[in-house]
Amino acid sequence: MDAIDFLQIDVQGAELQVLEGANALLAKSVLAIQLEVEFSPLYVDQPLFSDLDPYLRRHGFTLFDLIVAREQRSPLVSTNRPGQAVWGEAIYIRDLIQEDAPLAFQTPDQILKLACIADTLEFTDYALELLKHLTSHYGSDPTYDFTDTIAESLSAILSPEQVELEVADLKP
Repeated sequence: MDAIDFLQIDVQGAELQVLEGANALLAKSVLAIQLEVEFSPLYVDQPLFSDLDPYLRRHGFTLFDLIVAREQRSPLVSTNRPGQAVWGEAIYIRDLIQEDAPLAFQTPDQILKLACIADTLEFTDYALELLKHLTSHYGSDPTYDFTDTIAESLSAILSPEQVELEVADLKP
């Protein structure tokens, strides 16, 4: 297996071991990761979110979302604090348009793949940002000119004048 773009990991407390075993793939191809994380131990000697987060950040990933499951310890529950955070689902994505992103990932094909992954994961704003980046940097190649797609997406929420301003300076 040469490349994996997206990892989804739920292995009952062994997520860090899976990531460590996939170290070479993380370095060369993985664009996004969705994984189960725990905030309190559920399994013997398991790494917690506080162990996974720095590991993924060191490998160039940014936390994009965290859905937290809570445990109520009593029938009496606060509206502001509805129980202890026990486990959750975290989504980490590379930010390929940052200057410090690894050069191997900063290709138009990788950025387009990431835009598709971001859209699938419902990070529409980031997907649109990536398409804008592709169009403004590589739009002279029709493969990476997403002006019409961007205009169509924005027209659902902006006036025609605002859409025109948004797409005016996209092409190189």
